Amino acid sequence: MKRFCSILYVSVLLAIIITGCEKEIDMDYRTVEPQVVIEGCVTNEAASVLITTTRDMEDSVKVHGRNGATVIIADDKGFSEQLVYEADGRYRSPSRLTGTPGTTYTLTVETDGKTYTSSSVMQRQAVIQSTAFRWEKFMNSRMLYYEVEVEDIKGEENYYCYRMYRNGKPYRWYVFTDKGDVDGSIFVDIACMDEDTAEENKEEDRNDILYEGDRITIEIQTIDRRTYDYLYSLGLSERTSANPIANFSGGCLGYFSAYSTVKEEDVFE
Repeated sequence: MKRFCSILYVSVLLAIIITGCEKEIDMDYRTVEPQVVIEGCVTNEAASVLITTTRDMEDSVKVHGRNGATVIIADDKGFSEQLVYEADGRYRSPSRLTGTPGTTYTLTVETDGKTYTSSSVMQRQAVIQSTAFRWEKFMNSRMLYYEVEVEDIKGEENYYCYRMYRNGKPYRWYVFTDKGDVDGSIFVDIACMDEDTAEENKEEDRNDILYEGDRITIEIQTIDRRTYDYLYSLGLSERTSANPIANFSGGCLGYFSAYSTVKEEDVFE
């Protein structure tokens, strides 16, 4: 059975800092006092952690990376290692750890006398069946959609996050689930741009407009429920006055996720 997820885009909240899972949350956390922000992951490709501090609205420094933290990733099978500091708040696995589906990973961070902990269960890798661009009538114009067919993992409730990149830079992201659906394919419709906006080609719209020859990368992450809930609340927080829900114990911001990822390349013509 085919399931269609028509998803209007959320303006880009996550900006890639380096290849992998370290992402700066490009939004204003609602906080008066500086708070620790931890963004970590274990994937089928790598494991890494980014630790920063929230900044004032008038602060011109984009990221306040934190060094000197003790960062440990452990699993439920007895493995444990301390990550090594690189630069700008980034910590890397010295063993080049990659995740195993079904394994629970726990991230523990100690910094400035406080301890923060979060756990996540590694999920199985999804399969991208097909991708295609298509135009559809939208009010008095047309909307360009990027359709991604994902083979749903059978026999279980699954949660996903898609990230779409244009020429290597973040373009769209959102989360979706197969909850309430029978096993089969899920079709995700990503709204890209309307025809009038593309034709007007205003400078302020150029981050949204796709141009002929643009390289498109679609990434499908299979995430656990805890990560889904956090990212869903992150999307909602752009339209509210609240921070995303807590993903760590200890009172910091950010999230930790163990997920499998798969990518496909495309060109807009």
